[in-house]
Amino acid sequence: INAEYMGTGSINVPYDDFQNQLEELVHAHESFKIVVFYCMNSQVRSPFCASLFLSKLADLGCADPPEVFVLIGGFQGWVKSHCNDEACVEDYDARLWSAIWQATESN
Repeated sequence: INAEYMGTGSINVPYDDFQNQLEELVHAHESFKIVVFYCMNSQVRSPFCASLFLSKLADLGCADPPEVFVLIGGFQGWVKSHCNDEACVEDYDARLWSAIWQATESN
């Protein structure tokens, strides 16, 4: 679950839509073992959404809730650490990831 989009098995839930979809998202993911939230930097949106998700899990009395994490550094941090790791990137294209990495360096 994220405010942006990245990776196989992840879904894109825009931040502005998250609260309206919260109960549906909790029901759809309550049986997962792990749920990871991330956005560009994971400083505000992801922690806030993860907190709402955890609260809703508790409110609904989920018997075996998933572990919930926030990706430290967000997508930018992930790119800086893993953009050249072909094992971490489906359909790896060095030119594309090099351009993304360069863009994150300028921020």
